[in-house]
Amino acid sequence: MTQRPLTAAELDAFAREGYLVLERALSADLLAALRAEADHALEWHEGEIAARKTVDRLNYVGEHYFIPGRSRERRALADYLRSDLMAQLARALVGPEAYLFIELFVLKLPQNRVPFGWHQDHGYVDAYGWVVTPNVIGMG
Repeated sequence: MTQRPLTAAELDAFAREGYLVLERALSADLLAALRAEADHALEWHEGEIAARKTVDRLNYVGEHYFIPGRSRERRALADYLRSDLMAQLARALVGPEAYLFIELFVLKLPQNRVPFGWHQDHGYVDAYGWVVTPNVIGMG
């Protein structure tokens, strides 16, 4: 796992573009564990949808899913989200007062037929009278 400081060019790119791709930032073992967690979240979420027999406005069965809050029940996710790597990245990218606002798996399945282009949510969210910064840290 890379825990090197971010370069000035990376910080500039994040400030300019609102996102940053870090090649090989995760070890192969951690990446495999996170993929297993994504598989588990998908299985759990599809079970939840099947039990209700409904689909909400964000989730398309067999296409893509938005799955929030799995770290409350999945230790590996909680450990990753609170890891030194994520804390270091959050501080470097959004400052020392950074905190986790929302945790969300966005899973786009193979052969997805529903368009799902890149976009940045929560750029400026007025929530309870305060504004969230336009920088969002995510795992893709």
